[in-house]
Amino acid sequence: MKIIAFLLITWLQFFLINFALAQQVNIKYSVYRPINEYEIETAQKSEKVAITSAGTQVTLKVDTDINSNSTVKISDEKQVVFEHSGKNIQLEGYCQTLEENDLAFIFSAVYNGIGVPFRYAAIQNQTKPNEWQHLSLNHLGDVVDTNSVMPTEIPSSMHEVTCTGSQLSRLAPNKYTQKVELCACDFSEEYASNTIKSELMSFVPEGEITLNFHSDEVLSVNSNFAIELTSLKRNSAKFEAFVERMKAPSLPILVEHIKLKNGEFVQISDSNRSLYQNYAYSFLKVAGIWQLFYQAQQSSKGFYPILGVTKLNDSSLSIEEMCLNGCDWWGSHRQVELNFISKQLFISTIE
Repeated sequence: MKIIAFLLITWLQFFLINFALAQQVNIKYSVYRPINEYEIETAQKSEKVAITSAGTQVTLKVDTDINSNSTVKISDEKQVVFEHSGKNIQLEGYCQTLEENDLAFIFSAVYNGIGVPFRYAAIQNQTKPNEWQHLSLNHLGDVVDTNSVMPTEIPSSMHEVTCTGSQLSRLAPNKYTQKVELCACDFSEEYASNTIKSELMSFVPEGEITLNFHSDEVLSVNSNFAIELTSLKRNSAKFEAFVERMKAPSLPILVEHIKLKNGEFVQISDSNRSLYQNYAYSFLKVAGIWQLFYQAQQSSKGFYPILGVTKLNDSSLSIEEMCLNGCDWWGSHRQVELNFISKQLFISTIE
């Protein structure tokens, strides 16, 4: 019994030591150079961080020239394991994921040509340290100017990051530090959103439906035209089960579901994602079968899901605003009446 007890205690000590090591990240050095007049003249600003994570030294370097063109490179001791180029990329901070203790760098940037901000994370795989994931993050607020933020502070846009005690998300300029515990980051909302989108797309047929690209004739007052519905890739029973699961209030999506005597309408949307990654898909149940009705388009000018859907009678819905033409740019919008018996749209101008 004494031997068994000794072995159990030894195993427990070994487990706790390794668990503690998994929580630690050694930041060997951090070089932070805010832009100044001299750097403007030399057309260069740079930030460099070296971290020992999962037993491997990882070096991050962000270079930005006078034209705001940036390059991010993450290297291990042998090779470049992550690289990304874009406009005005800035390092917001670093953290470790809650469950896996994966090292993550969080960046902000802007879309080239349109100046719209977005954010993403580069995340290391602890079990495969040379594999890094690019994860688009939900956008809040404007791009953070990290030059005006104290390096040890958490930018307000880093809403996924929480710090306790002496945990850090940034180091002071040029400070040499060892065995630092990083702040925790939680990307569960982004992962949940991506999982939902993936399952939704298992029902959505390939290609864009033509309703978004009709001719200008559909914009005339009191015009009407037949709907071209598209069959789903999976059966209606599985789709209905999916819709019911998606109504859970904890999920980061919006489900609008209206039942009529002669049909049903469902719109599933997520508008809290980065530009070009928002989505809204609308479906109709006609003669007992669910089909794709509308796919919201988006551009730097706007995002156009169906808005203001209400019941008119047992066979008709009123849609307050629906994009019918040019929906991949500014878009032309009209009020629409949808009749399930005739399967036609009745277009009227919005007062």
